[in-house]
This record gives sequence, structure tokens and C-alpha cells, in this order.
Amino acid sequence: MKIGEFGDLVRLTQDVGLKTSIWWRDDDVFDDTNELNTLLHFSEKHDVAAHLSVIPNKLTNNAIHLIKSRTNITVLQHGYAHVNHAKNGAPLNEFGLDRDIEVMLDEIRHGYKKLTEVFDSQFLPIFVPPWHHVALPVIECLHEIGFIGISLIGENIMAYPNLKNMNVQIDVHSWKTESETSYDVRMKSYEAIMENLIKLVSSEKSKLNGHVNIGVLTHSQIMSKKDWNMFSKLILSMKDAGISIIDKKSFINH
Repeated sequence: MKIGEFGDLVRLTQDVGLKTSIWWRDDDVFDDTNELNTLLHFSEKHDVAAHLSVIPNKLTNNAIHLIKSRTNITVLQHGYAHVNHAKNGAPLNEFGLDRDIEVMLDEIRHGYKKLTEVFDSQFLPIFVPPWHHVALPVIECLHEIGFIGISLIGENIMAYPNLKNMNVQIDVHSWKTESETSYDVRMKSYEAIMENLIKLVSSEKSKLNGHVNIGVLTHSQIMSKKDWNMFSKLILSMKDAGISIIDKKSFINH
């Protein structure tokens, strides 16, 4: 399917009863940076709700005040300190099996308490593990802390006890990670992202379910002006094609 047929595809699927929506998650937020201000301006200008994945232990007062000043922003919990504790050579992981589980759960509880107190109803208790890795024993305890969902990356086919699976399916970046501080990242092309969207929208699973809710992931803190221009083109193309971009209220009902 050609890229130019995307709008026709969405309109066609909607005509036969397929509801298509996206939600936007942005990771690694913790400070009042130029990049965060760019994201907030973009969200307001284009009326696009953003779900910020915030690192509790690094969160600054300036960032708190800035985020709380916007009504179109929802806060998720991004680990605790975003620090890798995995052994050398293992996938990066803040909450793997290399530490005592009670120590890890105490960190998560502390982060949860902080975000709840600071952001109140603006905080949506969805847990976003750094690097998309987390040990199963940790996942099994998240509901007891107060979380209603977990957001990793990939198809949301995995069922978790007492948790909504709120995975994102599309990362606008390509990553080659060697260590916590050494990685190569680039923005995917508009065409490549559109091709991924088309596959998700036109899949047999989507047709069978009658709906598809696609999570789109960005890392605003490393995005250039050129990256934002591409992302703006992507968002506007989806809105023009009739895809709804959902906010917190719609998000938790999916």
C-alpha cells in the first residue's frame, strides 16, 4: 500500500465500523528544558493531548510548575531514578532481578506517592519501565501500589493481573544502545512511520476487534527542530485522515 493511500484507508475502515485512535507518550521528562517547552507549545497549538512519562526522583520544581500549568497534559510514572542496575552485557533495566524486590518496590512506591501528591488528578497511575524492561515479580505487585496499567512497547497482547496493557506500538526513533550513556538514535522517516501505522490499522486483528488504539512514542528531550517538523506533519496527517488523538479520559476507557 502506498503512503498516499493512508487517508483513504482510514476513511474506508471507519466506513465499515473500525474506530481508529492514537495516544501520545513522551518519555524521560523531569526538568524545565527548552525541549519540554517545545512539546507543551506543540500540544497546545495543535490541540494534541500528551502523556508525559516523568522520572520521579529527578523531577524539578520548575518542571512541576510548568506541567501543572497545562490542562492537556497527563503524567505517567517512568520508573524511579532511570538508573540501570542490570549486570554488564544484560539489557538495561532499572527493575530487573539483580536487586532485592522490596528495595525496588519501595522506590516505586516513593515515586508513586510523590507524583500523586504533586500532580493530583493530573497523574494517571500507569507504570512505564525505563528501557521497556521490568521483572515479572515487580509487575505482579504494581496493582497493590495503586497502578491501573503498565506501558511497554510492542503489541498489547500480554494480559497482566489487575493491570491494563497500555503498550505503545510505534517509536518514532530508531535506537542502537550500548550502555546507559552510550547510544545512537535517529528519527525514523515519515514514510517508515506511516507504513507501520498502515500495517496496524489494516491488520486482521484490528478488523476483527472493530477498533484499533495505537500508542505513539517520542523522546522530546533529544528532538531537533527538524524532528518536530516531521512529527507535526505526522500528527496533522493523522488528524486529516480522521484519526482521533485521545486524552486522559478516553485513554483509560480503551
